[in-house]
Amino acid sequence: MKVEKENVKDILPLTAMQKGVLFHYLSNKADNQYTEQVEIIIEGDLLVEDIVEAWQQVIEHNEVLRSVFKWEGLSNEIQIILKEYKPNINFQDLSNYQGKELGLIVEKIKKDEIAKGFDLKDVPQRLVICRASTRVYHLIITHHHILYDGWSNGILLKELLSVCKTLKEERSYEWPFKSSLKPILKYLVQDRSKDNACYWKKYLEGYDIKKSLLSSSSNNKEIQNIGMYSIVFEEELVKEMNMFAKEHEMTLATLFYTAWGIALQKKLNIEDVVLGTVVSGRNIPVLGIDQVIGMFINTIPLRINTQKNQTALQLLQQINESLRVRNDYVHTPLNEVCKAINCNKNTHIFDTILIIENYPIDEMLLLEDEKIKVVGYSSFEEKTSSAITVGIQLFKEYHVNIKYDLDRISEVEIKWLIDDWYNILKKLVHNSMESVDSIIYFKEEIEEFNINDLELNFDF
Repeated sequence: MKVEKENVKDILPLTAMQKGVLFHYLSNKADNQYTEQVEIIIEGDLLVEDIVEAWQQVIEHNEVLRSVFKWEGLSNEIQIILKEYKPNINFQDLSNYQGKELGLIVEKIKKDEIAKGFDLKDVPQRLVICRASTRVYHLIITHHHILYDGWSNGILLKELLSVCKTLKEERSYEWPFKSSLKPILKYLVQDRSKDNACYWKKYLEGYDIKKSLLSSSSNNKEIQNIGMYSIVFEEELVKEMNMFAKEHEMTLATLFYTAWGIALQKKLNIEDVVLGTVVSGRNIPVLGIDQVIGMFINTIPLRINTQKNQTALQLLQQINESLRVRNDYVHTPLNEVCKAINCNKNTHIFDTILIIENYPIDEMLLLEDEKIKVVGYSSFEEKTSSAITVGIQLFKEYHVNIKYDLDRISEVEIKWLIDDWYNILKKLVHNSMESVDSIIYFKEEIEEFNINDLELNFDF
């Protein structure tokens, strides 16, 4: 895409995460590793023209949706914000198809969109509008991850559907105040390397990377075979977790992370593990950042280091406090964390990642509305680079989707690990005053261990 000088609104630097994504893109342009896709099925008295107009308005009010990327012949990569951009929209009339046949055609369209990939010199995002009937549309949004993150996905869907509703009601949508990208990126690219290095060096002091990894073959290995596993939390446990977190003034993330850390400690038979946690990156002093679409997330380490005779509640409070303190350092690129602890930049500090997906999508938009309602939602991410990636969706129900490397972790191992994690969460909220050891080893396992121990003692 040729960029005309008159159509340039701004020229901005890339965030550390965007630079990493661009590096992988340039290393293998045929690879769709960072291609992402969302499909929503909406029902209502809408016209195709309404959806197109709503999409155009969303683009006009979000700078990153008019961004193209340049790097050739430049000392630093840049993103160029265009003043105007005509979006790439493809319309498919599928109203002659029904049921299974319709589903197969939509799935083929989605796969074809993924296979197309993107040229980052053009705005790397496309919309396909599939009309299934006069009242039902499948909207397929495919984009490159360099544009925006999962939090942003929630903002985009909320705005798109809200504008569709106001168009139907023949009124204008009242756009929330949102910052421009410039002050956000200015803050994110500040050099804080010295302070960051001191923090991470102290935080990870004494941590043995090799002991905490699930597999010695974790480093620099392209994942070819991805396994999938899903669970839905019981409604009662969801209530209990929320009540416990509120009572003890801690976040739900503290519960999820701590339980996962304990499950890893049990599997690896160690007391000190590090897991990867994905942060939204929106805790910066810029007004209106919570409404901005962009790539602000980061993946950083979280250490679960159990002390002798420590109760579960004490460990939870320790983790909750460490999450609070690290807020000032969540924008540190992972390669800088590696540098701070003198490990090879190609070495993985952790090989499991937890992503808590509490994106700002109003439940009403996902459930029901008098004029327009969402009757279906699905998302797609092409690949994962970790042995295990756990995605936790915090909506009315807690849905957990696990991706794992089949060459390193078996299906049986995943089921055991997830079952342990789930049961440990229960024990954390029910028996928080017990020692962490009693949380790790369930009663049945202790009894089995004691029986085996007796057999060994009497084997002469």
